[in-house]
Formats: sequence, C-alpha cells, structure tokens
Amino acid sequence: MLISRIAAMLLIFLLYAASTEAQNCFVPLAKPLAAPPFDATAVALMRRYFKANLNIDGTGAIVASPGDCPALLACCNTCTGGYAYDWTRDGAISIAALQKLGRSRYATWGDADSITDEYVRDTMESYIRWVDRRTGGSLKGTEDDVYLEPKWNITTGQPYGGGWCRPQTDGPGLRAMALMQYARHHWSMRLEIWLWKIISADLDWIASRGIDRWTCDLWEETKDRDLLWNRMTMRAALIHGHRFASDILDTERASRYLHAAEALIGDPLANHTSADGGFLTECATRGSGLSCRLKRKQLDGSVILSLIHDGMVPDGWPSGNIAQERPPDPPAWPTSVVVARTVEAYNKAFCESYWINREDSAAKVPGILYGRYAKDTYGRGNPWVLITASLATLMFRAARSVVQGVRLSIPEVDSWRAALNWSGFTGSSDDFVAAGDSVLSRLRKHVEPDGFHLFEQIDKVSGRQYNARDLTWSYAEVFIALIEREEVLDLQRPISV
Repeated sequence: MLISRIAAMLLIFLLYAASTEAQNCFVPLAKPLAAPPFDATAVALMRRYFKANLNIDGTGAIVASPGDCPALLACCNTCTGGYAYDWTRDGAISIAALQKLGRSRYATWGDADSITDEYVRDTMESYIRWVDRRTGGSLKGTEDDVYLEPKWNITTGQPYGGGWCRPQTDGPGLRAMALMQYARHHWSMRLEIWLWKIISADLDWIASRGIDRWTCDLWEETKDRDLLWNRMTMRAALIHGHRFASDILDTERASRYLHAAEALIGDPLANHTSADGGFLTECATRGSGLSCRLKRKQLDGSVILSLIHDGMVPDGWPSGNIAQERPPDPPAWPTSVVVARTVEAYNKAFCESYWINREDSAAKVPGILYGRYAKDTYGRGNPWVLITASLATLMFRAARSVVQGVRLSIPEVDSWRAALNWSGFTGSSDDFVAAGDSVLSRLRKHVEPDGFHLFEQIDKVSGRQYNARDLTWSYAEVFIALIEREEVLDLQRPISV
C-alpha cells in the first residue's frame, strides 16, 4: 500500500511539474447527490460535538475548541489554555449557525442529540446575558476594549491577559447580526428593549468609531485599515441594523446606520478586485499595508467567508411582527464573473499549495480543499475545514440565486466552466448544487476517519485532520452549508396545491 501511494505521488508530481502554470484541479460531480453529503449518522454526531462547545457551564460562553493545539505550540512555543477561550467572532458565527440549525431538518435528523426550540432559546438567553455582561460596564479597560477585544477568559469573563493580535474590529457586527436574527424570530417587547440596547451599542460603535481603524485580519496575524472581511461584515451589520431600527421606529439610528454603510464603507469590493486576474482580494489593491503584502494575502480564504457572511441572505429577514420585504442585493452576486474568477484563482492556488488536493483529484475524488493563503505557515499551512465548507455554501448560494430568477449570461457561464473545470456546466441551479456537493464530498472523505469530529485543519500531505479537535466554527460552517443545500432543494421542489 505504501509503495503504491509513493508511486502515485511521484506520477502526480511529474504531471504537475511538466506544466508551467498552476493547474485547476477541481473535480466536479455531474449532478447533485441523491442524498446529503453527510448522512443522518454523521449529522447526529456533529450535532452532539457542536452542542458540547456551547453555553459552557451555563455561562453563555462558547469555547472555540477544547482540543490540543500542536500548531500553536509549534508556532509560538506555547499552548497555555489552547483554544479554550471565547472568541467574539467564532461565538457570533456559531450562535447564528445554531439558530439556523434549530429551524432546519438537521435539528432532529438522526434522532440523537436533537436541537429543540427550548434548547435554542435557553442557549440564546445565556449567550445574550454573556454578551450583556461584556458590554454592560463590568469590563476593566477603556471604552473601546469591549468592541476590540477578540478573546475572552470563560472563567473570569475578562479579556485574555496574554499577548495577542489586537485590536480586532469584526466582532461587533457579527454579534449584532446574530442577535438581530434571534429578535426577528422571537419577537417580544422584552426582547426589543433588552436586545436593542446591546445591538445598538455594537452598531453605534461601528458607525462612529469602527470602520477606518487599524485592525488585525481574520487570522489574527496582519494589520490593515481596509480588509475585505471586516468591510463586508460591517456593511452587512449596518444594513441589517438600518432595517431593524426602521422597523422599531428608531429613525435617527436607522438613518445613521444607512449613512455609515453607504457613505463611509460604500462598495466594499471597489478596492478589492485584482486588476490582472479580475478576482476578489482580502488586501486592498491600492494602499494595503506592508504585512498584508508580505504574506501575499491578496489570495485569502477569508474572501470566500466574506461572500457568505455578507448578511444578504433572507435568513430571518424579516419575520414575526415585522413587515415582509426582501433583503438588499449583495455586493457581488454569487453567480457573477468576478466570483467565478475568484473561485478559479483560488482553485489554482490551493491545488498548487496542497499535495492532498492533487492526489485526491488524480484519484477522481470530487471537490477541492481550501485553506487560508499561499504563504501560510501556521501548522505548515494546510487546508481548513471551515473555509472548505464555506466554498460549498457559496455554491449553494449561487444555486439559490438561479432558483430565484437570476439567469447567467454567456460570459458568466464561460467563467464558471473554467472555475469548476467543467465543460458541461450550463448555469443551472442543479449544476451549482452539484459543485457544492463535490466540495462537501471531498471534505467528508477527510473527516470521516475521525468519527466526524471536526478539527481546524487537514494536513496538506497526509489528508488527516490536524489541530484544534472539535473546533466550534468548523461545525458551524458545515451545518450552514448543509442547511443552505436543503433550502435550495426546497425552493426547487414544486409547490403542491
């Protein structure tokens, strides 16, 4: 077995070495899978592991991961406490995913460890109290620290005391969107008063002091004023906040949030589209900081995350006592040429960077694995579970757009044929679902040997999972992808009379 794998690796190396340019090794399925890429047994297990990381000891805190962190030890010669902290960003994304999960078929699929309405409500109320204590004046430090601090000690409720990449500005917007989602689906006067105090504090800070600050990037390594992830998520939170404030007749804030989104942020893609390749970039194309350029973070998996966490999906938008209206158009339609070129560029970059992608593709394993960026050295620079899952979500979002009436132009179809390595691609919703299924199929291959415990990374050579076992954000992104898939299929089904 070992000799045959070495021989196969040598053959793949020779084939790729013979080419003078990076190859796109994405392997598409010809049609959607008949069943979800993760079956009921897998979903039930992942649900159990996900729940174990929420509402730790009734505090409302969300642990990033209880697992070991060899990558952190190798990188920084320390792993004190590991990932056993509450990250504002991870927690907000995970608590938003929990709400989506609780409203989906995956809440009970597989029976064991079901997520009930009562569980979601209890977990959310604990989370809200956790956030309220952070933002309610009990924090030691300056006024801005509650918004800029990324990492919290779950036992003391205070910021992590060691050195870390600070400040980070993406937390307040993500947190506000998660709380607005809850308010939309559980409307009451008590929640309006309690939640709006917390939500409006986050949004007020973004609108007045958060947008143009120097901030660490999503990966807590480099600093810049103009990062796509931060701009996209802030803009989304402000637009949601504008609608929410309008609905509860807080007209002054509604106007202020809209002004901040449109005048202070504007089009977040304007300075984030590569002139030579036409793909989206995390670093600004003009005026980006030195550290962003040195690490070559123009091609960065955070761009894919930006496209699915832009808030422009009708999840909880709006419902309950709020008048129905559709969400605004996203900065970039998921079916557009610029998104297709982004996927193509990233496919080539991550095929070149990760041996396991080339080996899987040579064996006709559907999909691809994505990581952070080409010069990544953390854990030797590997694919990440959560970024790969987010690519699948992007494909399902594109399928949703088609089902809801978007028709691809000839240039868009051609761009997606190149991106997905698929000459038979026609631009149908089924084609995009098949592309998402392809990605989740390859991801499943690499997480199944660990009993569907989801880690942070997948080793770029061996294909085994690595670092931070049971990373909460990994579960959140896989569930988001599965739920997006199911919602698209529901939209495709004819309405019975």
